[in-house]
Amino acid sequence: NSGVYVINFEDNVCGNSTSTTIEFIGPPSILGDQVVCNYSLQITGTSSYNGGIWSASDTAIHFNDPQLLNPSLWASFHGDYILTFTDTVCNVSSSALIEVIPSAYVGLSDAEICAGSTYAYGHFICCG
Repeated sequence: NSGVYVINFEDNVCGNSTSTTIEFIGPPSILGDQVVCNYSLQITGTSSYNGGIWSASDTAIHFNDPQLLNPSLWASFHGDYILTFTDTVCNVSSSALIEVIPSAYVGLSDAEICAGSTYAYGHFICCG
């Protein structure tokens, strides 16, 4: 477990003893896999011993400040992207997959429909 530990040593011949303190640093903890709506996400819940750097698998993902523990991000395009946070002490990384879903789109070839009629020539696109 992460934390500060004291290690004591005593030799059995002369009875001399000494101790030292060591600190174990755990890996960073970040968000889990996410579905992202409206092309933006506010990252929350990141924990790291002494900060780190965010990066993404594609240049379509932009961070307001990749050195913040919990930056906001936005995507230029819908798709699946891997976000990675790398701590600045042990150089350990944690990653999560985000799926940026596209905005809904309705396409109609004729916007005038008579009462009682049905319309079957438009299309609706949503969510990848």
